Amino acid sequence: MNKSLAKTQAFWGFIQSGKSTKLNYRIYQSLLTEPRTIDFFRSVLKIQHQSCTASLSVLEDMGWVYKSKTVKVGKKSFTLFCAETDPIKAYERALSVEKYKKQEWIKRGYRNEWFDSKTAENIALQLNLDLPEVVQ
Repeated sequence: MNKSLAKTQAFWGFIQSGKSTKLNYRIYQSLLTEPRTIDFFRSVLKIQHQSCTASLSVLEDMGWVYKSKTVKVGKKSFTLFCAETDPIKAYERALSVEKYKKQEWIKRGYRNEWFDSKTAENIALQLNLDLPEVVQ
């Protein structure tokens, strides 16, 4: 089992038990009622910005939270976050995020000349990924 799937399943246990007091769980629970912005977590739940963004990032990596859209209010833009309630979709999201991050790492490595195109191709092959376009 890969790491993303294990984390997603562990969080599913917290969701089912309903007994967690962890920040990730509090944020997830608040997203179940309606989509929210980081500003909501900061102002209403009194969560520090860095803690909030870190938790949202972890929840996104696990597939339990996703960005639904960006709303512009005046000159400011706000991202709306939603909670995923279906464990199968959460697993799929987690796998998709993991794949995306690996492909971005390959692109960054090639751009920064950490390795050549042949090495990038070999890494992508070993990770069962499509070779990013920038490397081809």
